[in-house]
Amino acid sequence: MEDNYPFDDLERVKRVNAPPFLYTRIKAKIQEQSDQVSLISVRWVYAAGVAVILLLLVNGFAISKRLNSDNSEGYNPSTIIASMELRSSNYLYDE
Repeated sequence: MEDNYPFDDLERVKRVNAPPFLYTRIKAKIQEQSDQVSLISVRWVYAAGVAVILLLLVNGFAISKRLNSDNSEGYNPSTIIASMELRSSNYLYDE
């Protein structure tokens, strides 16, 4: 077999004339798609911003309600910190 077998047919390919206004149609399609993408991304940014604001409001409400509650049994900060078993060393593994 010859090494150039897949490329032998390429020698017979001839140049074809492009239809008129092909470049302008391609450019218009690209512009149309880029306009649609920018509208969608702006909507996603607004949706994410609203979601973050709502999350912060809910967290703030929950924290303020927890701080104002009369039943403070078990919510002592030192108890919570002790239950996390935080370590002051920078070693990742116990040896």
